[in-house]
Amino acid sequence: MKVSSYWNKKVQQHPHGYMKYRKLFEQKTKLWESPIDGIMLFFEGPVASDFFALLSEFGVHHKYCRNKSMYDQVISLGPVRIFQGPKFPKLPQVMIKINPSNAGLTLEQISHWLRLICGNIQNVVVYRVDFKVDMLGIETSECINSFWCSGFRKFDDSKYTGETLYLGSRRGKRQRVVYNKSKESNLPFVLTRIEARERFKKGERLTFNDFCLTLSTYNPFEGAYLVNVNSPDFQFCFKKYGKSLIENSVIKTLKSMSQYQRGECVKVIKSDNRNKNIALVYQGQLNQWLSRET
Repeated sequence: MKVSSYWNKKVQQHPHGYMKYRKLFEQKTKLWESPIDGIMLFFEGPVASDFFALLSEFGVHHKYCRNKSMYDQVISLGPVRIFQGPKFPKLPQVMIKINPSNAGLTLEQISHWLRLICGNIQNVVVYRVDFKVDMLGIETSECINSFWCSGFRKFDDSKYTGETLYLGSRRGKRQRVVYNKSKESNLPFVLTRIEARERFKKGERLTFNDFCLTLSTYNPFEGAYLVNVNSPDFQFCFKKYGKSLIENSVIKTLKSMSQYQRGECVKVIKSDNRNKNIALVYQGQLNQWLSRET
């Protein structure tokens, strides 16, 4: 049985325990294969006794959170974390964070974890999801310079020049991020990660069961492309409006155009198959991950 190295040491050093809870801990996919980098869920509690039995098996106890956290206590197993003791009156009693990508978990295994933690998952709702696409072998600066995504007015690449690009507000409902995963995780190979971070307000939140039903039909990367700036069609569009690349950046150049000019260039981007359609890459990675269930 294979388990991810991202589980905490108490789990990794207790093979009898993770064999006992095999359906929860077994790494059934390749690491980072899941297109979900993190899912955050709310639950009104109480946490089920079966989950505390698992904690007892591994000798795991709660810790107190840092001052900036929304909760007082956290129980961490690594890719699965449970937060309790809300600091503000309108917060749900329990917040659950699961990273199936680091743990090598399938969608079914996420369901198993939620059943163990919550008992009944009918009222578990999804608060935030970080979807991802990994671009192996493509330098981050190249991705940032060629990246375009419709639907965002604000962007920022100044904090870590050539390493990170943000589209949208960190506190907003939707944000897209391109960053150097190799540098962040100290990897010996080139890997750029593109994330779609989506937060759902109260009244818009799906139950986890409904989220699973819509997962295969919703694509968070719709309108996202890596643009081939040397494409004749794209170059023609630039010349037509008397434009040239600004700081080698597609997004900076298109944002400098009028709304009409930008719309015409985006039509060219969408129709030119020399550009990499991130939505199609995501769909392929999602289908690959979901196929592990069979």
